[in-house]
Formats: sequence, C-alpha cells, structure tokens
Amino acid sequence: MKMHSLRRLRVCLAAAMAVSVVGAAKSPGTLQECAPDVAALDRWLRREADTAGFSGVVLIERAGKAVLNRAYGRARLDNAFWLASTTKQFTAAAILRLVDEGKLAVSDSLFRFFSWAPRRARSITVEQLLAHTSGIPARGAANGLGDREAAARAILAEPLEHAPGTTYHYEDEDYNLLAAIVEIASGVAFEAFVERRLLIPAGLTHTGFCGRLAPNVKIAPSAGRDVPPPCTAGVTPVDWADRGATGLVGTAPDLLKWARAVRGGRILSPSSREELERGHVFVRNEENTDVYYSYGARVYMQDRKRREVWHSGYDVRVGHSSTVRLLDNGLSIVVLSNSGLDATGRPWAAAVARAVDQCRR
Repeated sequence: MKMHSLRRLRVCLAAAMAVSVVGAAKSPGTLQECAPDVAALDRWLRREADTAGFSGVVLIERAGKAVLNRAYGRARLDNAFWLASTTKQFTAAAILRLVDEGKLAVSDSLFRFFSWAPRRARSITVEQLLAHTSGIPARGAANGLGDREAAARAILAEPLEHAPGTTYHYEDEDYNLLAAIVEIASGVAFEAFVERRLLIPAGLTHTGFCGRLAPNVKIAPSAGRDVPPPCTAGVTPVDWADRGATGLVGTAPDLLKWARAVRGGRILSPSSREELERGHVFVRNEENTDVYYSYGARVYMQDRKRREVWHSGYDVRVGHSSTVRLLDNGLSIVVLSNSGLDATGRPWAAAVARAVDQCRR
C-alpha cells in the first residue's frame, strides 16, 4: 500500500469510519459494537483497486448481518481463493474432533503414530505441533512428496532447531504432520475426513481441496498475467508440503459459515471449541496488545480480555491471500485477495483487513 494511500486511509478512518455505540447500559468492560461507514470504506477500496492494484472480495458482518459484501478489481463475488495458512484452523479442528471421538489426545507423542521416528523427535506431542513449539525446522522437506510415510520421514529426519515445548516457531511442517496424524488415527484420508466431519456439517459448499471441488466452484485468477491459477498442476499441488498447512480453497461466505459453525457448537464439543480459539503460546507484544498463538490462529488480548481471533495466509506461487478477523465486539471481517503483495510488501488481504478499524472501549 503506497504511503499516500495510507495517509488517505487514516483520514478516511478518522473522519468517516465513525463508530455508533449501542447498548450503553451494558456492564463496565463489555466490548461495544460499532458500525463502520461502509460507503467511505467502499470508496477507498475502489480507489485502491483502480490505482494501487488491489483485487479481491471483502465481506464484513456486524452481529451476524452483512454490512459490506463486494468484489473489487479482477475478483468476483462467487470466487474461491487459495486460503493458504488459513487452512491450519481446519486441520486443528480435525485433530480436536478426533479428541472428541476418543481417538487421540493432544498429549499423545509422535511415537504413538510414528514408531520409527528418530529418538530426538519421539517425545514431541500433538499439542506442540498445534502450537508450533515442536522444534521442527521450516525447510520444506516434504515438497513434491505425495506419499504420507515418505513425507513424514523426510520432515522428521531434519535436526530439531530447539528442544520440544521450549520455543514458539511458526512453520508448515507441524500442520502437515498433523494431517498425517488425522489419517492414521481416523483410518480415513485427510481430505475425506475434513470434508465429512467439518465441511459438510458446517454447510461449506464452496470450500475444499484441489481435485475434489464441486463443479460450480469458480477459482479466482492468480496475481500476474503469466501465473497459472490455483489447482493447476505444478502450481499449487496438494502434496504433503501443502496438505494440512495450506491446502484448502474457499470463499468468503464459507469462511464466515465456518466461524459460526464452530462457535455455534456444530463441529466440536464445548471444551474443544474453547481450546481451538484460546491463546496457548505467547508470541509477542504489539503496542498495548498481547499476541498469542492458539491452534491454527493468532489471538489478540487487551487487558487480559480477548479482542479478536485472526486467521491469515499467503501463497507466493499464485499471489492469493486470505484474512479472517473475528472481533469479540461482534464485527467479522473476511478479505480474500488475488493481487499478491501491496507496495509495502504485505499480502493485500492482511493490509485491507487491518485497515478496517476495530472497535475500542
């Protein structure tokens, strides 16, 4: 995003993204709902599409009601996008679903599933994979590998970067191993388990894996004229370097359906639902906000209260990015983009989602 665009946006948000406070009788400390100036936001998004290269779909809901649902640039409202790392919460939910079914525990070690694992990796737990504290390095060891056993062996053959459970380090290998664990524990292919236990119960009809998408799913074009679209052979193959970490394609409405299904108790037990969006590992401090990693997402805390759950992903191969912000004040923001990076080097979906100012007390 160009500097003049940032200044213009700050003015837009300060002057036009006015907040209307409701429920003044609520108890002290209760987060308040807000109503962004949708017309002003839409004008800014159109300018960014016309002058700065933004392309994508923006869906904003407040208290369950859509206040903005529009496509910009080369995107269309019904487009599905490569979700990249937003896939991780689905994988985490698959693990917790198996916990609910009594087929595994997050305290289980890798030795239960991979008895051949090197001694240094045997004590790594499912929970450490979920929270990115396994110590496994991010080296893309499973790139191009379609066999589960070969991929797991390649990942676990790498020397650990730190002792399991001691340090947070974000990478994809943890979640690709989790996908393998889903297959081993359930006896069902990972994609089929996600479809049957998660996507279908949640009513997600436009989300899935390459090669298994419904005929009516229309994938957005890629950023750049010479880049093939997602689900093209050799571009975004769902091998074991993608499967559990970055492998899903989906639409903005489906992502909000997913959030409602999880929080509405249609997918997980109350205890697993709480674990999915609870901050498990402290990551960093951003000004007056503490950032934690939950299972497949970041959690932002202020004054010991959760402010929002943030999912995001970016795939450099096709220039698609995804961001889902679920604020505890009732505002939900989904941005899916097919325009690559903005002028500052940020994925467009994250840049636009961050621009929609959150309510504050």
